[in-house]
Amino acid sequence: MYKKVWLFFAIGFVALQGSMCNNEENIKGTPIEKIDGITIYKEDIEANISKGVQMTPEMKDSMLKTLEKMVVLYLAARDEGFTKDPDIMRKAIWAKRIAIINDYVYRKTAGVTVSDAEVNKFIEDRKALFGKNVSFDVLYVYDTTKMKEVIKLFKFNSKARKLQNYQKLGLIRIESHDDNNLGLWALNFGENNPMTQALLNVPVKGISEPINLGNFYIVYKKTSETSQDLNATEIKEYIRQYLISKKKQEIIDKIYKMYMGKYEPEVIEK
Repeated sequence: MYKKVWLFFAIGFVALQGSMCNNEENIKGTPIEKIDGITIYKEDIEANISKGVQMTPEMKDSMLKTLEKMVVLYLAARDEGFTKDPDIMRKAIWAKRIAIINDYVYRKTAGVTVSDAEVNKFIEDRKALFGKNVSFDVLYVYDTTKMKEVIKLFKFNSKARKLQNYQKLGLIRIESHDDNNLGLWALNFGENNPMTQALLNVPVKGISEPINLGNFYIVYKKTSETSQDLNATEIKEYIRQYLISKKKQEIIDKIYKMYMGKYEPEVIEK
């Protein structure tokens, strides 16, 4: 928990450092100390920790020391002219906006939940995917002039010496992946993605057709397939978090669409 608090705190402070300028004192609070005109407030510590975390005196003291270090480093950068660099100040402005957006998104989506029924229905609708764990080898073909040869070798023996030699030359690459749940794979790469469909439909020991990915091709060979318990806790929890993220994104997309109608961009220069 302590490390998580610190991570959140550090990110939040970096994002808010753009407010360290002449008008920063517009935000008041309970002052703790001042360094060359920059006041550190009690609220600065409280605003940048995870909600519900109980701060110990030791944690507060440690965070105060970090704030002091941040302020001194900021003053060093200021003294060396960094606050007069337009590119740096432009980044600081956007960092401040991002900090505000992050809190806005968090508060707008904080109450999102997903029921067990929703999770179960999602799994049931895709049980052909979530009910399978597959192990497979992947062949990446960079030199298409050797496509037929390497696919033939790959089909019968993924570890053939000639394939290893081609791999050393950078003409191909072979990877092995063990015990991947096909449903979770589909969430990451898409249910109708050719890679997902290849792993779903290719028989064990069979290989897929070459899949064109632009500058190279890939071929899948399914090495094994086992059944997966659809009620497995790890599967359900992953799906729950996936559905929560999806709902949150829908809320943000709705807000964006609503305000986009109000704040339509004015094109000044293309």
